[in-house]
Amino acid sequence: MLVSFSGLLKAKNNSFTGQPARVSINSYASASPLLVRTLKSDSFVRSTSVASKLKRDNISFGYEFELKKPTGIPCAYCGKDTLSRNDVKEISALKGRALVDKLEKYVLQNPSAMNEQAKKALKLFEKTALDNPQKDGRELLPAAYTRARNRMLIKQTAVYSKTEKLAKKLNSKELLEYISKVKDQDIILNPDISLEELSDFLINKIHVEFRKDILSNVIKIAGKNNDPRRVDLWSDVISTISSLPSSKTDPDAYLVKYISKALRRDPKMENDLVLLSDSEAELFYAKLLSPFVASAEHIKPFSAGGVSSPRNYLVTHAHCNSKRGNKKWSDFMLDSPFRFETVLKNIQTIANSPEIAEQTRGFSIKSYVNKVAITMINELADVSSDEFVDGFITRLSAVSDNVSDTSYNESLFKAAQILDSVLYSMDENYCSIQLDAYYNRLFASYVQKRKKDFENIINHIDNSADGILLKNMLNKLMKNDPILTMASLDSNALSKLLGDNYDVEYRAMLDNTIASLDLSENNAETLKMIDVIKRKLPLLKKANAHCLKMLSDVRTKDGEFDADRLKAMISEIIEND
Repeated sequence: MLVSFSGLLKAKNNSFTGQPARVSINSYASASPLLVRTLKSDSFVRSTSVASKLKRDNISFGYEFELKKPTGIPCAYCGKDTLSRNDVKEISALKGRALVDKLEKYVLQNPSAMNEQAKKALKLFEKTALDNPQKDGRELLPAAYTRARNRMLIKQTAVYSKTEKLAKKLNSKELLEYISKVKDQDIILNPDISLEELSDFLINKIHVEFRKDILSNVIKIAGKNNDPRRVDLWSDVISTISSLPSSKTDPDAYLVKYISKALRRDPKMENDLVLLSDSEAELFYAKLLSPFVASAEHIKPFSAGGVSSPRNYLVTHAHCNSKRGNKKWSDFMLDSPFRFETVLKNIQTIANSPEIAEQTRGFSIKSYVNKVAITMINELADVSSDEFVDGFITRLSAVSDNVSDTSYNESLFKAAQILDSVLYSMDENYCSIQLDAYYNRLFASYVQKRKKDFENIINHIDNSADGILLKNMLNKLMKNDPILTMASLDSNALSKLLGDNYDVEYRAMLDNTIASLDLSENNAETLKMIDVIKRKLPLLKKANAHCLKMLSDVRTKDGEFDADRLKAMISEIIEND
């Protein structure tokens, strides 16, 4: 009879999760992409040797939010320091005891926020840092990787040896040959391997099998057995293979997995090596201390109609964010009234810190504080008579009223940075010709993106009475849109359409058009879609529109581009901001 070994496995090894660590980390070709751009992923970014191929790591830390970047922002819920992008950058440059102390600073805030394997992995990594005090956080990655990997190989060898003994008892030539094959993939690495050599090793080594693959293949081999007298022995084989080190149960496997993720890259990007900058180390430290990473907490839950926008965000630890779930914000706050003090501390720090303003150039602190205060007050309206709430609202309003204006035009500032980079890459002798080609490509891309914005909004509106009215309105706007109906690129016309005056007129037209529709006043879905329309459709909303505007403004009557004037314009924007 045939025996179900998957059933035996489940019974004998309930701890098996089906989520593998790599048995060996020298595979590359078959791995799923490690740098997939995920929806609403945050700003931990790796750059490649081709500047245009920026990708995001699939270690997700929530929604994009500019205030997750600067140092010094306390968690809105516990009041302790969050781990920002700039903090992670600092960690990657520290050495020895300074590095260990910085790591421990976050862990000691709340040790229970980290799982046991992560804490054990951190201790192993800290020991490596103390043993190599001359190496900074980036340079430590090869030493920590090879130590952990070589310890892991010893554990794997023991598992393979036990499996071979069982295979001999079973007289299974197929199993013996398979175990011999997977043993051969586990080569020992030189502990002194450089970061460049390790990155090259991880990228270019041929396919090896993962823990999940090995277990699956052993189960297939076992499934061919039809001798019921040997069921127990085959069950022992599967249980033994299941004990291969896993990142969920073994700290060495944990380090191997996440250092490997930090140093490897997307195989679809032509196998050109990444620039070995601090960003690789940052990805690892962000994962190692992931419970303390700064996250964007929705004040009004997204599931309850809350928008994904800075006005609905508070900066919190990732682990503090996860505690709330979908509980109403007022209920969550009143569960522990001390949180009103920590939220106030968070907002006061953001409002009053010149350092935070400097680290978030292009982001309006004043606008954020004013808008997020309104969101919180609205969410507390039904409990405003409570003494904690009343006092909080009074003090929050005072902070909002007194916040200094550090407002910047974020999209204009980004456009200046983009064009500065574009000019830097161009040959001065052919700059005008190259700018003309870039200008035309940028315009075509902008038109295509604008059309997609219209179509995406229309496709996401439901077919309710309000939805049909909004769809009809958007179809008319798209049909008559001045950019989409432009027969060819006219620099003078484009410069006017992308000017501040026209932008104000367009926004007013949107407001008036929407106001003229017979829409429900209190329908949450309708209000949400109106908000999306007003944010997405203004012509001068995004950086690419500002790039076009600036290029249009410096185009001469002869059709050439005045590069010197463009450089002066860029310098003025960057210096003023």
